[in-house]
Amino acid sequence: MSARRAAKAPVPLAQPETAKFITYKIGQLAKLFDRSLMPWLSERYDLSLAEWRALTFLYTSGPGTVRELANRLRVDRAEVSRACAELVRHGHVKRSADPYDARSAVFEITASGRALHDRILPLREAVQDDLVGALTPHEHQVLLRALDKLMDTMLNTGRPRPTKRKAPRRSAGEKR
Repeated sequence: MSARRAAKAPVPLAQPETAKFITYKIGQLAKLFDRSLMPWLSERYDLSLAEWRALTFLYTSGPGTVRELANRLRVDRAEVSRACAELVRHGHVKRSADPYDARSAVFEITASGRALHDRILPLREAVQDDLVGALTPHEHQVLLRALDKLMDTMLNTGRPRPTKRKAPRRSAGEKR
């Protein structure tokens, strides 16, 4: 092999130290999944990922405020507000005054939104089935139980608790 060719060989990227953390792996998987889904939703249905999530919430949970959707979806209110505004603009959701809070609005899915959801959901289920197809049925069940346990931990404590281990001391010349 020539020296020139050897110089062009791809160099494997170093993994960050955090790559061994389950939180890193879950975050990376979620990003990969979202990146594969976003263009498909946008091109085929003129929906953003946030709009799809809001639409799904309203479909399954009934009417809700931006605050309720944001809390349930675990995203910031501004993202939900923009998503709901677009869904209203396209006629998939209707906005009405909140009878309990004049500063807020209640969003409710329309017949058009329900029909759109019903068209998209089987395709989303197929994507899910393809992803889960990489696992054995046993691995799938173990993964679901483990993820449920991690979600419960986060929801019940608000955050994972660090152990009482001390961080390693830095040497005198080492920068932070």
